[in-house]
Amino acid sequence: MSGIYTSRKRTSTPAQKAAAQERRERFRLIVKRLAAMSEADRVVLTQKAGMLVTCEGHALSPHNTLLLVSQRENVSLVGGMFASTLVFRQAAQQFETSP
Repeated sequence: MSGIYTSRKRTSTPAQKAAAQERRERFRLIVKRLAAMSEADRVVLTQKAGMLVTCEGHALSPHNTLLLVSQRENVSLVGGMFASTLVFRQAAQQFETSP
């Protein structure tokens, strides 16, 4: 169906494609490093980080905790998707304007 509501796919620039490829390669290295760790090392690292939560208060799985700690050691809270950010912003605005 064509018409005025058709969407056009955006094309990435060569610089954006190179940056995306670099991010994917870094993430693959992190996953390989975690796969090479023993189960005991993974447990110690997960316990050391503690329970990480999303901005909505949901606890992350041990696997996701390991991925986050591998990228940043002092992580404590994980931001949500854009939609959940809007929900929190709206709630804050309602709280500020309530009598």
